[in-house]
Order: sequence, then C-alpha cells, then structure tokens
Amino acid sequence: MLEQEGTTTIRERFLHQLKHTPCLVCGRPGVDMAHIPRWSGKLRRLIRPSHKGVGWFYAIPLCREHHLEQHRIGYEKFSSKYFQSSLEPYRWIAQTLASLLDILPPECDSMEVCCEWINEEVVAHEDL
Repeated sequence: MLEQEGTTTIRERFLHQLKHTPCLVCGRPGVDMAHIPRWSGKLRRLIRPSHKGVGWFYAIPLCREHHLEQHRIGYEKFSSKYFQSSLEPYRWIAQTLASLLDILPPECDSMEVCCEWINEEVVAHEDL
C-alpha cells in the first residue's frame, strides 16, 4: 500500500494514488484525473461522468494528451482505441480501491459486478 502522509479519507487516498500512477495508455507520469462513465445501479447501466456522490471515484490516470483526446473523441471511441476490454479502466479502479482498503478485489467479470462492487465499497468506506 502506498504511504500517504497526511491523507485520511478513502477519497484522499484514492486521489493521491491516482495522481502518482502513470497514464494508463502511455505510461507517462504527471497525470490528469480523467472521469469516465459511472455505473447507475438504479438504471443498471453506465451514465455520464459525475463528480458527485460515488461519481468522483470513476476516474483514471491519463496524461494531458490522452485526457484531451478522450474529451475530443468521446469515451466510447477512446476506450475502444486504447483498452483491450471496456472493463479495463473499471478493473483498475477496483484494484486500486481494494489495495487502499487492504481487501481482495472483485472478479470483475462483468461491468455490473465490477461497478456495483466499487459503489458499495465507496459508500461503506467513505468516512475512512
């Protein structure tokens, strides 16, 4: 687990980890926090990125070049272009969260399973 002096909440620890992880596409350091579509359990599908509620957790590390490209071409095209699976960014979030909480990550064999796990863990640990 990454030592994070002075950070106390899971949100702060996650954001610290994200900022110190190289771009998921090219490996460059110095990343932006790139929001990606979040899971709505109520609607049972991915919806627009949000900075509210658990939405802030749906972010991945991208260098400035790739973050701008994500906005320019849209998340779906960007994801298809750079990730082997649409689950890849969500697995990164789940694995990072699990590492910070010192728990086992989910199997993430489907978008629903992976994102529901993320939502539940964020809500369960948001005060930590």
